[in-house]
Amino acid sequence: AFDGVYNVISEDGRAAPVEGAEVTASTFDILRVPPFLGRRLIAADEAIGAPAVVVLGHDLWESRFGSDPELVGRTIRVGGVQRTVVGVMPKEFLYPSLDHIWVPLQVSVLADEQREERMLRVFGRLADGISPEQAQAELTTVGRRMAADRPETHAQLRPEVVPFTIGINRLPKGGLRAVPEFYLFQSFALLMLLFPSINIGMLILVRTATRSNELAIRTALGASRMRIVLQLFMESLVLAVLAAGVGLLISGWAGSRIGASDGIVTGWTLDPDQA
Repeated sequence: AFDGVYNVISEDGRAAPVEGAEVTASTFDILRVPPFLGRRLIAADEAIGAPAVVVLGHDLWESRFGSDPELVGRTIRVGGVQRTVVGVMPKEFLYPSLDHIWVPLQVSVLADEQREERMLRVFGRLADGISPEQAQAELTTVGRRMAADRPETHAQLRPEVVPFTIGINRLPKGGLRAVPEFYLFQSFALLMLLFPSINIGMLILVRTATRSNELAIRTALGASRMRIVLQLFMESLVLAVLAAGVGLLISGWAGSRIGASDGIVTGWTLDPDQA
């Protein structure tokens, strides 16, 4: 995928920049998300000289084109090119990075041979039964061949297989850079955990205070202070485990909504041993 900003001109003449991406047709096959209207990109769209087409995001379709169900098949201007709208994706589909428009990625073989193509983000899905370690071993072999064939451009690069997570990009020398959306999501998750934790703590404190008579009777019957503290601790532990289980279920559901956690992304990065 190659991210960019496209000036989209709607049928009424309004123009506005829209974040979008040039992607291969296999992108939609990997993500397994059906279109809301029309069709997705297909392999024929990638051929040099093929008719110019475009797939729109649901929000863009609503805000700029009035949710017109007859838009599919009509032509709009995208980045100075007249493109036929072939489909509209479902709401909240913003892959790979908050994008609202997708056009076919058309790669020139001649430009590739001359190493003139732009840097692309490559991603895929692991085959059944293949671990990330196995994929990394295969990709490392490919990287070594590329470095041997083109030492002037690939000697200090190495391909890596890393889990795909929306909002995180791997930097050279193994560093990580989180974009604002990632920090926002993490802050929201912490708040979601903080408030229930405070509430549960207050409930335990209030419940313990109302059990003063019970604790006094247990002490009079011979229960040691350690035994009483251990009982209170075990009750709190059970509540904490239950709360953690509910939190994990919620976070798992939220994670499945914001990204394909079982995908992988491959990229060429600087080798820290040679940089």
